[in-house]
Amino acid sequence: MKLVRSIILILLCVAFVPTVVNADPLTYKIEGETVTVVDCDESASGELAIPSVYNGKPVTSIGDQAFYACGSLTSVTIPDSVTSIGNQTIYDCSSLTNVTIPDSVTSIGDQAFQDCSSLTNLTIPDSITSIGDQAFYDCSSLRSITIPDSVTSIGDGAFDNCSRLKYITVEGNPPLFFGEIFEGRGRTVIIKKKLEINTFSKSTAPLSLIFETKSDSTYIIGASHDLKNWREIGEVQGTGSSVKFIERRKAMFPQQYYRVKEAE
Repeated sequence: MKLVRSIILILLCVAFVPTVVNADPLTYKIEGETVTVVDCDESASGELAIPSVYNGKPVTSIGDQAFYACGSLTSVTIPDSVTSIGNQTIYDCSSLTNVTIPDSVTSIGDQAFQDCSSLTNLTIPDSITSIGDQAFYDCSSLRSITIPDSVTSIGDGAFDNCSRLKYITVEGNPPLFFGEIFEGRGRTVIIKKKLEINTFSKSTAPLSLIFETKSDSTYIIGASHDLKNWREIGEVQGTGSSVKFIERRKAMFPQQYYRVKEAE
C-alpha cells in the first residue's frame, strides 16, 4: 500500500510541473490550465501580436522581463485574455511606438515600460487599478496619457523623466500617489473629464492654459504641490469654444501641478 501511495504522489507531482515551451519568437510557460509569456527572442522585429490561446489554454499573463531589450519591436498587441503585466515586462524596447493594453488587464508592474523611448501615446484601460513604481520611467517620447477612474494607486516615479509629457488626463478623482511620480518635471497639468488642452505654458510666471469649453459650464482651475491637496486659483465661464486662463503669480512651491475641472 505504501508503494502504491508513493507512485500516486510521484505522478501527481509530475502532472503539476510547469512546462516551458519555445515557440518562435515567444517562450511560454504552461502551468495547469493557464499560460504565461516568459520570454521573447531579442531579434524579433516589427509588429507582434501575443495570441490569446496557446496549446488550447488561455494566455493570462506576461511575465517579468518577457520582452526585455527587444529593441526592434515597433508594436505589441496584448490579447484580452491577459490580466496582468509583470515587472520590467517591456523594458528597454527602444523602437516600440505603440502598445495595445486590453480591458482585461488589472495591474501594470514596476518598470513595466521603462526606457521605451519611442512610445508616444498611451491610453490605460478602465480595468487597471494599480500602476507600479517607475512603470513608464524615461519614456522620453510619451506626450500624453489618460488615467481612468479605476486606478487607485500610482507608484513612485511612475512617469519620471518623461521629458515630453505635455499633459495627463485623469478621469474621476485623482488616485493615491506613492512618492513623487514626476520628479524633475516642473509643472504638469492634471485634467479631469477629458477636457482638451490646446496650449500650456510651463514658465514660472505667468502660467497660461487654453482649453475647450461648453457654453453652459463653469471650469475650476486648481493647483497642488503634492497631487493630493488642491487649492482653487481661478474660475472660468465656458463660452462654447476655447478660453484662456492666465495665472501671473509664481508657484508657492518649487514644483506645482495644475488641473482643470468642470464644476459639478
